[in-house]
Amino acid sequence: MTEHASPARPVILGDTILALMARPVSVIVGSCSADRQPHLIRAVGFGWDAAAGRMSVFVPERGQEPVIEDLRRRGWVAVVLSEPSTHASVQLKGRDACVEPASPDELARVAGGVEHFADELEGIGFSRDLARALKSAQAARVWAVRFTPTQAWEQTPGPRAGTRLDGAPACA
Repeated sequence: MTEHASPARPVILGDTILALMARPVSVIVGSCSADRQPHLIRAVGFGWDAAAGRMSVFVPERGQEPVIEDLRRRGWVAVVLSEPSTHASVQLKGRDACVEPASPDELARVAGGVEHFADELEGIGFSRDLARALKSAQAARVWAVRFTPTQAWEQTPGPRAGTRLDGAPACA
């Protein structure tokens, strides 16, 4: 049985989030099982469809990924975008995630972003090879996890961490 919720009102991504999305970021995808066991995986890239108000994150299949199974069963997803050089971070949440194979065009865009991310990591003292390993989409299959962000949170370390960026009260 799936627990996918009908989409709530999508968030309007403000300038802070859109600016971060334009920079080379690390992408972590989180989920939880029916018994609330958390799981996460590093994504190899992401895309934003402004017209549809939907995000796609691209997750390599490297084995039996609990995240993928959680998302198929529940549809609840949390995605953190973080710029390594500044630690600027946001978290987007949704409850209507679906999982499908990434298209050839999406895989080409992901591959194109690897060198941009390598520039970012090299600038803070890490090797380009590390960036390539973290963002490698050379898995047997890359899944596109698509969802409507319905909550947005500031996650940059500091006094605003945990602040809602979607206009809703923090306790909602």
